[in-house]
Amino acid sequence: MGKLKKTRFITLATPSIRSDDDKKQIATVIPDFIAKLLFPNGYREMKMIEQLIKKSTLDWTVVRIINPNVKHSTNGYGFSLGDTR
Repeated sequence: MGKLKKTRFITLATPSIRSDDDKKQIATVIPDFIAKLLFPNGYREMKMIEQLIKKSTLDWTVVRIINPNVKHSTNGYGFSLGDTR
């Protein structure tokens, strides 16, 4: 990214990548626990990616997809840090 002089990074990820703003609720804890239990290699990889992103100087956005089939608003997009459904 540095070589190409890029400063913005946007990616998709699993709920295993945590936000400092996440609320501790069942909806934020259970997916992480299940991934750690059922997919330990993938979970470790996501945690390494999380550390790389958080340590970077990039302006970054991580979109975590939990249930893409449910529409939460009129435009088809919803936003939650675990404090709402």
